[in-house]
Amino acid sequence: MTENLGLFNQFWDEHPHHLPFLSLVQRDLPIKPWDLNNSLARLDDILLNNPQDQLWADLMLLLESDNWRAHLVAVCSIFKIPKTKHQLYINKLWELVENGSWVNPQIVATLSIIDDKFKTNAKRIYESLLKQNINGQALDEKLNCLLVFFLEDKIIANDVFENHATIAQTWKENLLYLIDVDV
Repeated sequence: MTENLGLFNQFWDEHPHHLPFLSLVQRDLPIKPWDLNNSLARLDDILLNNPQDQLWADLMLLLESDNWRAHLVAVCSIFKIPKTKHQLYINKLWELVENGSWVNPQIVATLSIIDDKFKTNAKRIYESLLKQNINGQALDEKLNCLLVFFLEDKIIANDVFENHATIAQTWKENLLYLIDVDV
């Protein structure tokens, strides 16, 4: 990545270390420098070997980036920092959801775990989407399907967009498994 992401610039070298974070699944393929275990180890190295104040600031740089790859590394990082620090990033994560990130399924799944006011915040955005639709603006179907899944625990039967809810559901399950085994 070419933008300044502070300490997280070292996460990327010539390999796409963010790619395994899209699914959070360790693939049974020939080992590559960017498999899930290697990517998690790179992230741990950054999080464990740098000053915390700098980490908190640079984690915000990831979230302020326009690049979905940085957003993905940020949401994975959040689960490796103390829970007391999660609050620092919740508003920015919701802002990303509202503005649209290519990794919205992973962001919404993250928020469903760390935001104590998740249902309230998701409902606010959902109602805003519906209001925009009533006013003649295009409804963001992908975000709509994602929020309906988390608010009502159902997947809207829409072949084009239901994949976002499925991605979020699977990603959350994989994340909770990784947290449970404490990788």
